[in-house]
Amino acid sequence: MSGASHAAPGLVAAIQFQLKRALLHLLTSDADSFVGIKAPWDIGVFGKDGKLLKAEEDKNSIIGLSQLGDRHEGLWKSLRNYTAAFFDGRLSGYGAKLTICTNVKITSGWTADFIVRTWDEADEWVEARAKALLKAGANPSASIKPHVEYFKNHSAEFLRVVRNLVIIEGSAVGKDGKTSQEIYRLLRSKPGEQEYVLEALMGWLGEYAGDHISRGEPALIPVSAFNARYRDELNRGRQLRLLGRLEKDFAEALTPQRKKRHAHDTFQRQLRWVGLHQSPDVLEQAMEDFLKYEVAVTAYAEDGSIDRRQFSDREGDVQGRWRVIFNQECFSLPKDEESKVAAGRQVFHRAALLDVPLEGFGPCEAYFTRGALQHLANAPSDEPRVGWHPEYKALAKQDDGAI
Repeated sequence: MSGASHAAPGLVAAIQFQLKRALLHLLTSDADSFVGIKAPWDIGVFGKDGKLLKAEEDKNSIIGLSQLGDRHEGLWKSLRNYTAAFFDGRLSGYGAKLTICTNVKITSGWTADFIVRTWDEADEWVEARAKALLKAGANPSASIKPHVEYFKNHSAEFLRVVRNLVIIEGSAVGKDGKTSQEIYRLLRSKPGEQEYVLEALMGWLGEYAGDHISRGEPALIPVSAFNARYRDELNRGRQLRLLGRLEKDFAEALTPQRKKRHAHDTFQRQLRWVGLHQSPDVLEQAMEDFLKYEVAVTAYAEDGSIDRRQFSDREGDVQGRWRVIFNQECFSLPKDEESKVAAGRQVFHRAALLDVPLEGFGPCEAYFTRGALQHLANAPSDEPRVGWHPEYKALAKQDDGAI
């Protein structure tokens, strides 16, 4: 949240803990619901009709001491907040689950009974736990005495709190924390991109919440808005991971030996038919585009979860856009070879400017369309799917491959 980087370490840790808990609720809540921060609970989940579905109070410790011991003020303050909400009507009529979440492990005390709940416990179980909690608060310290006295005067509401209470223990800090483990399990991203996606979502969530809370407003986050941002960050994370792989794969692919292997391929011969073989830069660019595209298709299919049929569909789109250019440039040409070569060069240069996006990835690097064109210009070798010279198909059948 805004200003968190300038706050005391304990406050920063508490904010990060709360944001991570909010993120977990956003990942697990229905698309038409809302997750609130300080609305008025630390975390609240609300249905589309505004009905409170879950309320959560978060207790974070940077020194590893539990704030939920039987006689700890943190426990009693949260219990009182919930009890008061039943008394003043904020929770009346709701069957919301009431959560207290801590970042440290609870090993003993009556609060440990609320860590694992089946929600079908008998009334006797609930009443026994309520009495046990009050008994644990006997002879209370000055800090919890007002809360204990309050419960004695609001026993019915306190009993409702106990009936709906669940305690979540374990750390949300670091990748090994229980909350973090659950988030990583839920993120629909691969290991190489999870850290980016998590950091990006936490940053967005902090800005969103901080902006509202700084104005004295609760931060109510539509899950639908979060889902849209989540999809965007998944795509960015996927692209970043793919870029890392592509950088490595390109270095391995663009070798003199690999280029020599393709030097007499049809796509290189097509450049000769329109005189572009006289430009070493054009030949080299076409070769690099051809090899990069070959590598990229494999990387996107393996690491980008893109079905290879999607590439076939895109190549059909690329071919369709090339055909428009080819027909425009080659219609009613003079019969002399010079005019045909000039038209072929124009087809090549105009097609090289095409930008055909890959669905789910947005605009692509220039090589991704140019490389697709070179692959289409290469196969089948005797009748390539695209070409530059107006009579490229006839030339493909006649050319012996010598350059």
